[in-house]
Amino acid sequence: MLLQIRFLDQIHTRFSTKNSIVQYMKTYIFGLVFIITSTIAVAQQKVTPETHTVLGVPIDGNEIAIPFSEKFTREAWLDYTKDKGKPETTQGHLGYEGDLWKPSYSGKLLFFAQLKGDDNTTTLWTGLDPQGVPKAEYDRLQKEVTKYTYDFYIKIRKDAVQKEIDEAEQATAYLSKEFEKLKRDERRTERKYTSTNEKIVSYEQELVSLRSDSAQYLNHLNTLEVKIDSAYKELEKVKQVIELKKQKLESIE
Repeated sequence: MLLQIRFLDQIHTRFSTKNSIVQYMKTYIFGLVFIITSTIAVAQQKVTPETHTVLGVPIDGNEIAIPFSEKFTREAWLDYTKDKGKPETTQGHLGYEGDLWKPSYSGKLLFFAQLKGDDNTTTLWTGLDPQGVPKAEYDRLQKEVTKYTYDFYIKIRKDAVQKEIDEAEQATAYLSKEFEKLKRDERRTERKYTSTNEKIVSYEQELVSLRSDSAQYLNHLNTLEVKIDSAYKELEKVKQVIELKKQKLESIE
């Protein structure tokens, strides 16, 4: 889902090979917009009832589609459930056993989860083994498990969006520094241009040489003006993208 894009690493690689800041900004904007269209536009999902049979026992559970790769989702799920202990693999399911739902329920529970997917999406199923659990308690716990599953769905999406925002803001900070470097270069060049033209007036004997220098500085100023204008426009686009992502983050529920 995150496409394994690491923009900050690419920044150093690109500039070490003397590519221009404008070229990098265009590449960055293209990649970020692609992520937005493929990640942020995920529709609201709902858990749906689904029964799995584990160790010969039918378990009424729930499943939900997660818009991330199985590998990414599994890592996030294991981190999300680390307070329930280390799971054991049982017939293709992750099994958690113990007093898993304290303080809501103090008895021992057997909780199963299954993640199946590919490089783009994953289906997460969760369910409680009903054996040894009073029906009234089981029905209540089922609702809590459903909420627990849905909360994971919300968390993994929010975490992914926040990570992209953080990376974009880091990249924006770096690009802002490059923009300021160009501005400083512009000011230095302007001073050199002014000084050179003053020398032209003061020292006629150096006229030929100084005019040559003046032309070079002027050409550099024109080049910097184009680069600065382009850099500023690209920087504004990045800021707009960040604002859209922040708005999307706030709208997730």
